[in-house]
Amino acid sequence: MHHVRSTILALGLVLPLGLAACGSSSTGGSGSGGGGIYGGGNTPTTQPTAGGGSTTAGATISGYAFKIGAVKAGVAFTVSNSDGVTHTFTSADGGFDVRVPGNGTASVTAPKAGTFTVVCKIHASMKARITVG
Repeated sequence: MHHVRSTILALGLVLPLGLAACGSSSTGGSGSGGGGIYGGGNTPTTQPTAGGGSTTAGATISGYAFKIGAVKAGVAFTVSNSDGVTHTFTSADGGFDVRVPGNGTASVTAPKAGTFTVVCKIHASMKARITVG
């Protein structure tokens, strides 16, 4: 009987510690971006440019369509997604490829001037032309 009482007492002391460890948070979780098809959990956000300035408005995604404004080569611009689903903002020639979470934003830099086709790799019907000055 004494052995059973000792075991119950030991479990009473150890069990709460184990449960507390299960409830703790960690920084390695999936985050608000989730894993999705690109893995990770990083949600792209608007980033400052290397020169210390901020990004400029350049593109929006709404209703599964791109609307693209003025974009300059080498200058970061913001892609804002008002759809509730993730899209990509991808240059067909490989110049840039960014995941834009639903109702979120991402920062993109077009490396060179020219006119390019932009696609969403998730939704094949989404295509547009971007002119980079």
